[in-house]
Amino acid sequence: MKHSKKLNKLSYPFNTPKEKETIRISLASPALGDTIAWIPVIEQFRKKYKCKVIVKCEHIQLFKKSYPNINFENFTHGNDFEANYTIGYFFSKNGYDQTIHYKNPYEMPLQNVASDILGLEYKEIKPKVDILDRKPNILGKYVCIGTKATAQAKFWNNDKGWQEVVDFLRSIDYNVVCIDNNRGYGVPGSYNYAPKNIIDKTNGGLDLEDRIIDLKYADFFIGLGSGLSWLSWAVGTHTFMISGFSEPWAEFKSNITRISQTNSDVCSGCFNDVNSNWFNDMKTDFLWCPEHKDTDRQFECTKKISSEQVIGEIKKWLKLKTKS
Repeated sequence: MKHSKKLNKLSYPFNTPKEKETIRISLASPALGDTIAWIPVIEQFRKKYKCKVIVKCEHIQLFKKSYPNINFENFTHGNDFEANYTIGYFFSKNGYDQTIHYKNPYEMPLQNVASDILGLEYKEIKPKVDILDRKPNILGKYVCIGTKATAQAKFWNNDKGWQEVVDFLRSIDYNVVCIDNNRGYGVPGSYNYAPKNIIDKTNGGLDLEDRIIDLKYADFFIGLGSGLSWLSWAVGTHTFMISGFSEPWAEFKSNITRISQTNSDVCSGCFNDVNSNWFNDMKTDFLWCPEHKDTDRQFECTKKISSEQVIGEIKKWLKLKTKS
């Protein structure tokens, strides 16, 4: 990775920043999960090299107090920096761009994408987010759920799954708070609605600060491989992640129960398949499924995850929590 004035194209070998140099780091992705994953790696970079860091990203309201030594911006202004690094997924016609990535980003955890570009040894770092000093306006014990994602491949594609889990939680006296951005999401012929008998905080009326409060005081969160699971992890709430789209090592490892199908004959893990092209294909095709689209095996990676499997994992965790 070259290190020079106003450099946008990064290449190896990585040149060490000098102490007190001003380094500008941009996040190519506006996604909530990507941002939460990469900010603590940038802080590790700042501490290691004792440089000044300007970060251009979305969701800056989540990080300003938790990372006071990073200068956050959400727009471009000026050229007063020694080098400019961009964190994201970068590909050429022949695969991943080896002038930017030291190794294939499909084959590494999400946080490792940032440490790879910034020349750091990878280690999982729990993120921090700013938490307002107030309680949620929810009575009784409750859990949060997040049932939506940016593409159908990330959803739990078991038609009855969410409702059966909600019914179970209600039967053991939990309120179930849905904190998705929208009650319904999808495309014609494949529209996904929130389950019934929930406390509905969807419809776009809940900002991220409210979601943080709700997650902070929830007994646990059930979600997908999406931004709300990363937000749950950041606030310290146990996360049940339902996912077949990515490999088990692709997100985070601590304070999580990852629920996926275990049958080796079932297709899964296309997010981390080096032969897939999800980065481009999912932008134009909400129903992208690289191996089985338009067949009865489409999205089988999560269709095969049963509500009994999810409920069983919740029961095991609650039993352990009671013992502790």
